[in-house]
Amino acid sequence: MFQENDPAYTFTPDRIDELSYLWTRSAIKLTDVRYQHYEPGQTLTNYRMPSSMLIFFCGVQAQVELNGTVMIMGRFGVLHGGKGTNLSISPSEAVAKVFMVFYKAERPSLWNKELQQRLELANPFVQLFAYTPGNPLRLLDMFQQMVNSWQHRTSLEHLHAKGLFYLLIREVYKDLKKGDNIFLQPDPVVSTRRYLDDYYMKPMLFEEIAERFAISRGQLTRLFKKRVGMSLQEYLTIKRLEAARRLLLYTNATIKEVALGCGMTEELNLIRSFKKYYRITPSEFRNKKISSMHGCDIDNDYRYPYNERELENPAKTHRDGELGMFGQIRGKEMIVAAAISLMLILSACTSNASVNTGGTASPSPANSPALTQQTQGTDVVESQTRIVKTTKGDVEVPAKPQRVVVQYLMGDVVAMGIMPVGISDVYEGAAFSELVEESTGLGWFPEWEGESIMLLEPDLILVIDEDHVEKFSGIAPTVYIPQGELTQDERLTFIGEVLNRQEEAAEAIKS
Repeated sequence: MFQENDPAYTFTPDRIDELSYLWTRSAIKLTDVRYQHYEPGQTLTNYRMPSSMLIFFCGVQAQVELNGTVMIMGRFGVLHGGKGTNLSISPSEAVAKVFMVFYKAERPSLWNKELQQRLELANPFVQLFAYTPGNPLRLLDMFQQMVNSWQHRTSLEHLHAKGLFYLLIREVYKDLKKGDNIFLQPDPVVSTRRYLDDYYMKPMLFEEIAERFAISRGQLTRLFKKRVGMSLQEYLTIKRLEAARRLLLYTNATIKEVALGCGMTEELNLIRSFKKYYRITPSEFRNKKISSMHGCDIDNDYRYPYNERELENPAKTHRDGELGMFGQIRGKEMIVAAAISLMLILSACTSNASVNTGGTASPSPANSPALTQQTQGTDVVESQTRIVKTTKGDVEVPAKPQRVVVQYLMGDVVAMGIMPVGISDVYEGAAFSELVEESTGLGWFPEWEGESIMLLEPDLILVIDEDHVEKFSGIAPTVYIPQGELTQDERLTFIGEVLNRQEEAAEAIKS
């Protein structure tokens, strides 16, 4: 990765000499030298560089993001960025070692006009680049020496660290001058998706996005469709409609204002897209949702003091208006509590019936077959579950799930020969819409509630929102599917493994 589109122009021999000249004429101040290691699953997210930084990465493959551009880094890599650069690092499997050098270049004095003009044309202290070094072990040794010298906190050792820093810059420029080093190229699909997530509300030209990540529009379109499972336009439309739904629910904006706020320039475009995907107009959606919300009146103790978005019913009135701090107990909660109590009573009775009232501890021969049968039954139950590996850890799932609730990917589940009992919204025109007519619609998946899912009595829940894993895991085994990180074939293979339908998954991939 590099600042200009043409790396040959950015780091030609003449340009390297010019950048080296600026280094020799500028006052550099080291502010910190750090060493950190990141375990699998531990990430550095949206770190805003407080100063210019030179970074050396080693250990395992990782996903690195610089100012919204995502790259896949191998076992070694050198990164550089100026103050304000956003940095994210996500190691893949093992421990990643990261060395960070923080430094500042003092502004040239007012009388030094020549240096000021040269810095305006090419400023090496804010350049953004990432590449794989030619001799990574030499750089690793130098960075380790820098860390050791800096930790001594003496002026003499800090002088040594500064000298090593200049040597590191020399080694980096020698690598760049050779021209045979490997620049880290951005992952166009991940970068495009991140860009659409952040800027969906702005006018969008896919040609400009493709140019931004140095790829043709046709190639970007094919890659995006294969890995995300939908076209660029469809993904952008869904992002804008999700934003429109939030604006309709939680603001008093007009439909025209909502259309502008979510990136659709015309009110008519929003109405058409909304009706196509949700089979309802924006106004009808707003009226339906608002009417289903609890009111805020205080003159009727049936109503709640707040709606779903805020603190809901912390106290209830009873008797002559006295307030109790236990909230209103709903009918469904009472049923669940009663069922649990009944189960405890029955289990207690069963335990008492099996106790020998004469005080004999050992079971009688007549009871042994019953115990054997109970043990065999336990083995059968245990054999009806299996363990699947996910990005969130191992999950115990049913060996043959029958009642599956799924977010967004219901088409994949149907392709495995399973009819889900609960699904998220299906947009009009979806190829599988007629196949899931008997499935219970749970609405837009970010707004799913645990009670609605519990009523379906699922034995497995598939989610694409990782925050929902913990939220729903108490209802049934919940598996997170990182759909944006998997290709379509990888996603089908993973879902087939979770559902224990590997053969069906293979057939779906072939078709």
